[in-house]
Amino acid sequence: MPDGRMSLIVIRSLDLLVDARLQKHDAAPDLRPLAGFTVGVGPGFCGGSNCHVAIETRPEKVGRVLSDSAADPSDGEPRRIGGRGGERFVRVPFAGRWHTAMEIGTRVFKDFVIGHLGNALVRAPFDGILRGVVRDGTEVPAGVKLLEIDPRGRRAVFCGLDSRAEAIAKAVAGSVASRKRAIATNSAPAHSLIK
Repeated sequence: MPDGRMSLIVIRSLDLLVDARLQKHDAAPDLRPLAGFTVGVGPGFCGGSNCHVAIETRPEKVGRVLSDSAADPSDGEPRRIGGRGGERFVRVPFAGRWHTAMEIGTRVFKDFVIGHLGNALVRAPFDGILRGVVRDGTEVPAGVKLLEIDPRGRRAVFCGLDSRAEAIAKAVAGSVASRKRAIATNSAPAHSLIK
């Protein structure tokens, strides 16, 4: 929802709400009043406290479903890919409108111009494959990640889900399926529960 959670309230009563924005440092709001079942993904969420279940995103615990405990806080360290950590990302030093003709999957080289933020050129910090990029024409605030470069060359992963994202998606889907089964069991007529 581009205009925030509060716009959800006027739509209708929701059955399911998944907050997968992965806002590592912002305080996570209590999602439970907004829907019948809520899933919070990543830091700031605590199953049974501000969501019904939280999903762990830390690499060594990725995909754990937490119904009565909190997801680990962010340690501020991006996982390393191809020997590179945080330097894979280009963050914007100031707010402005972003323009680029580049697409995810494009091979780039160090200092190659990937786009413009206002009148400033934004260049690739090293050789690699463009793994992520903010959409052309977007107004971006200062400090956000504008693009990511995968340094692994031909072994770069830039489409589909990587193993971490897949584990998170499966955990969300599994928690929703478990909730659906629990509702079906609890709402079944009494005679159908007798064997």
